[in-house]
Amino acid sequence: MLKIDVVGAGMAGLLAAAMLRKKCNGVFESQKDLPNNHSAVLRFRSSVVADTLNIPFKKVMAIKSTEAWCNPIAEAMAYSRKTNGTATMRSVLSVSPDPQSRFIAPSDLLHQMAELIDAPIEFGQDYPFWAYRGRPIISTIPMPTLMSILGYEFFDSAEFNSRAGTNVIVSLLD
Repeated sequence: MLKIDVVGAGMAGLLAAAMLRKKCNGVFESQKDLPNNHSAVLRFRSSVVADTLNIPFKKVMAIKSTEAWCNPIAEAMAYSRKTNGTATMRSVLSVSPDPQSRFIAPSDLLHQMAELIDAPIEFGQDYPFWAYRGRPIISTIPMPTLMSILGYEFFDSAEFNSRAGTNVIVSLLD
């Protein structure tokens, strides 16, 4: 059986490796330990991730809403530009006053996924892409990093800017 290398031990890499289980050859992470790059509340529209991983998520009911300041489409586009650097339509435009189910991942989801992986996680090394031609690879490293490693001639770092954000934790009392 041909096994797959997973490059990157962040959310996407660990999810891929945990789902592959026995088909994963190893996870390769350039940082010295598990990244802690997901501080926002991880919420999903269905329980499929929890069910696949066999990790319990908390089911909650949520109402998605926005404050209508002036132009909902312009505000959605501005939010999109802030979060991912492009102006694209966002799900906030389809808000409904009806409660909807959401599934909240545990705060230690990365560590729980790492425990599920049968293959080793190798920390503190860059993946040698050129040494493994023909081997299946799932790369979850940032696109600018991959483009630089591969010497992609059309790489323009200005197109891949990160966006700063703030997490706000609020407790609502009845």
